[in-house]
Amino acid sequence: MGANPGFAPQSSPQPANHFPVVNSSDLNGRALSLPKDLPGERTILVVAFQREQQADVDTWTTGLHLAEGKTPWLELPVIDNPGVIGRWFIDTGMRRGIPSTSTRAHVVTLYTSKTEFKKAIGISSEATVYALVVDRQGTILASVAGDFSEAGAATILAAIRG
Repeated sequence: MGANPGFAPQSSPQPANHFPVVNSSDLNGRALSLPKDLPGERTILVVAFQREQQADVDTWTTGLHLAEGKTPWLELPVIDNPGVIGRWFIDTGMRRGIPSTSTRAHVVTLYTSKTEFKKAIGISSEATVYALVVDRQGTILASVAGDFSEAGAATILAAIRG
């Protein structure tokens, strides 16, 4: 199952609106410590909190043509930690639903306290998805709430380009 998921101990507190250190693994089982293991120096993260939000996540991955592989990105479902057995069931179900290993490499479920995670990245609601641009130091360079839109895309693309 990879590294022990959840928040990693911090040597000093991080400011609000800063991506916290979270240990997890992608759906292929590769252990990751985010944000240092993000695939790019600047990475688009599409964050969801509810299973029903997959279609909303897909508006971003499709709208930004992320599957083409030109831009580093991850899809991050955030789930309160259900324990080892619960994680196994969830990950197994997600792997069955995503047969492509290349797509699985972009899905990293964060099993952690939703409340603490939302507080760390400076959001209060789970009612929508968020598209973020984050660097490997955890700085959130852009954040857009809701489904893909041309205005939101402009904000995200400007931040990913620097």
